[in-house]
Amino acid sequence: MVSTHETSPLDRLKPFMSKAFGTAIVLLLALLAAVGTLVWLAERRANAEQFSKTWLPGIGEGIWLALVTLTTVGYGDRVPVTPVGRMVVGVWMLISMVTASTLTAGMATAFTLSQITTQGIERPEQLAGRTVAVVEGTTGDHFARSVGARVLKTGNLAAAIDHVVAKRAEAVVFDRPALLYYASEHADLPLRVAAAAFQPQNYGFALNPGNTFLKDLDFTLLSIAETGTVGKLRDRWMPDPTESSAQRSE
Repeated sequence: MVSTHETSPLDRLKPFMSKAFGTAIVLLLALLAAVGTLVWLAERRANAEQFSKTWLPGIGEGIWLALVTLTTVGYGDRVPVTPVGRMVVGVWMLISMVTASTLTAGMATAFTLSQITTQGIERPEQLAGRTVAVVEGTTGDHFARSVGARVLKTGNLAAAIDHVVAKRAEAVVFDRPALLYYASEHADLPLRVAAAAFQPQNYGFALNPGNTFLKDLDFTLLSIAETGTVGKLRDRWMPDPTESSAQRSE
């Protein structure tokens, strides 16, 4: 079960505010500053027309050269003339190819993550890395941990669903019939049961050995299954919006 809340602009910006993304930006700026400083140190005497001898403007011009080299724009307004300066810029060109590719991949990942919402959870494997509320000790608890979800354990289904409604969790993993019934009884809540299903299990009746009702019970269960009564009861009490009418009649 997942929330049907619309993703807020702040939620879409979260991938760009992650520690990893912020660290990458800081490292890139530090690298640009380091290269710019090295270029300025190499060029400030022999190439004062392009790189000022004053440290702040000079380093700024060196950073500008490093930046246009990184972006492959190459305006040509700043060109190193000393052997050391050219060597620094040459090495930076090689590093830039790797840096630009890594930066592009990181930006693409962040943009992709910014488009992903809980509504995109349609398959069990999509739970990996997501915060998932479960009822402790249930099959859903074990399954969520097995697929790499960040498990938020609760004592009952209502508490687990409350976490999703409050946006403390992105999904609830529990018995599908119970989730369908809860959704039908709480239609006012922004929740829906996703199409994802795992480890299908059947329910059964426990009877004493030799129970006289066993034969009649078996006959009745087979009868209502063949006549479609089971499906009608299920649709009445646990409607599943992810199934077509043809599937429900089977």
